[in-house]
Amino acid sequence: MKKGRFIDMMLAVILIAVGIVLLVYPTDSLKWVILAVGVILIISGVLKLIEYLATRHLQETGKLLISVLYIAMGIFMLAFTGTIMDVVKVFAIVLSVFVMISLLLKFVLAIVTKTSGQEWIVSVLVTGLFFALSLIVLIVIIRSDVEIIIQMIGVLFLIDGILALLEALFPTKRILIVRTESIEAEVEENVVEAEVEA
Repeated sequence: MKKGRFIDMMLAVILIAVGIVLLVYPTDSLKWVILAVGVILIISGVLKLIEYLATRHLQETGKLLISVLYIAMGIFMLAFTGTIMDVVKVFAIVLSVFVMISLLLKFVLAIVTKTSGQEWIVSVLVTGLFFALSLIVLIVIIRSDVEIIIQMIGVLFLIDGILALLEALFPTKRILIVRTESIEAEVEENVVEAEVEA
């Protein structure tokens, strides 16, 4: 197993655990969860940024955007922990929008890099379903009291953690397949032109 996949799996499991803790003990655990998630987001963002910089493929621009988003959100959470606790509703809305943007990027990437087979369909369906679920969570957050809001934050962490775990366990080669197909098309085009000119 690649080192990057193992780290992604560990971070996903941590997000799932944090989501469960927030669901079960919403009020008591909020401060520690905010700090822990801030650190996790920064570490995850830095690792994804390093991974992107190692490859620097234009097709992986989504990974760059997500890594910068993770780092920014982690720094925000560490810098403003007390404020976040005071304005938990605003934080929950910001977090749900963050999760929705991340899912939307993954959804668009899945659609743009369409490949044949079930892998593409599953990727589009899962990201679309989680995006819809995060939208529902956002609506619930807007209309709820603090304890339910904290539980909805737990649900958001569960959504992000489950999706990250699925991506780590079942990595796709969509970008590689698209790139390979475009290279093969260019090679075939050049071969045809060479035959005509000869």
